[in-house]
Amino acid sequence: MKIGLQKMRWLASRYHAITALEKHYVTTVMNLQHKTGSTGEDGARAKGILKQFLSKKFVKHLYFLLDVMKILSELSKSFQQDQLCMTDVVVTLETTMTMSWSSKGDANTDIF
Repeated sequence: MKIGLQKMRWLASRYHAITALEKHYVTTVMNLQHKTGSTGEDGARAKGILKQFLSKKFVKHLYFLLDVMKILSELSKSFQQDQLCMTDVVVTLETTMTMSWSSKGDANTDIF
């Protein structure tokens, strides 16, 4: 039985965290808006975080991370199989790149 770091899939867990943030974005913003009314350090910290959350840069980065982390998370899971050979790695990478780029409209997928 694997324990500790051997059992943890950090890429998948980060993807789940980013997905949860996107799912609960509006609720999080509302909570931060409520906290900005607090006095002291908590109110100031909430105001700073809220400013970042409401920026276009943050939202664009969030959706970029969702796209990239989904692909990387799936690749990571497939590469953690007990029986994995090098040809499986190459085929999986090529298939993933073709599928992800074709969905983005980029036809140039010849990297290997």
